[in-house]
Amino acid sequence: ALGDHIDHQLVWSAAVSRGAQAWFYADYPYVVRHPQSLPDRARSYAGEKTYPLSEAGIAAWQDAVAQYASQLSTFWSSAAEMRQAIQAYARANRGSRLWTGYQGAL
Repeated sequence: ALGDHIDHQLVWSAAVSRGAQAWFYADYPYVVRHPQSLPDRARSYAGEKTYPLSEAGIAAWQDAVAQYASQLSTFWSSAAEMRQAIQAYARANRGSRLWTGYQGAL
């Protein structure tokens, strides 16, 4: 993921340092709380692609997030609020955005 969560930064660094062909996604919901973390890193990528998400895909994403009680209590006041937030984020971005083609140096 592109964002400031430490485990995602470590995976990103390892993939890029080895020249891996990888796709990275915006680290939601962290990117919403710290939107400045995405643009700087995303500018280092040649390609950005948006993948539409079906209603079933959004529901699967919501169901997966619902399995992490710590995320629910950290970011939202209820499961219903989480589901609404994910729905709004997916619609605002017309799906899920991914980046590839890293051009910078570590």
